[in-house]
Amino acid sequence: MADEWTNDEIVALSHGRVTGMQWNQIKNDNFTAPWLLNRTAVECRNKFWREGIRLNGLDVEAFDAFLANMENDDVEDEHLLEMWSFNQQPIVQQQQPPVQPPDVDLQAQLIQNLRNLVQAQSVMIEQLSQVVAQLENISRIA
Repeated sequence: MADEWTNDEIVALSHGRVTGMQWNQIKNDNFTAPWLLNRTAVECRNKFWREGIRLNGLDVEAFDAFLANMENDDVEDEHLLEMWSFNQQPIVQQQQPPVQPPDVDLQAQLIQNLRNLVQAQSVMIEQLSQVVAQLENISRIA
């Protein structure tokens, strides 16, 4: 349980209210969980960021690889997450299905069906015209 993070800590990360410069202060003053007591500011920062990244649906394994690559670089903490965040896309976003090329046979069949429908409607209109003409003849005779 001591290894878990509070909602306040996660909210602080997700809203960008915690910068790298604050980690020593946070470690010493604000969070008294036993996990934090013997950890460096960098370890705390990495765990905190990692949890926020997981909760925001981003790729935690890619973040871990990014941190491993950055270990030897001299990058200030407050710029590290910005560098990671740039162009990251949530994993949970909906995937668009690949665009299928049009099915030529299906299109030809649809066109033929439409032609048949128009022709059938023309025949029905002609038949209705004949019925109307017959009714007019009957009404004249009567």
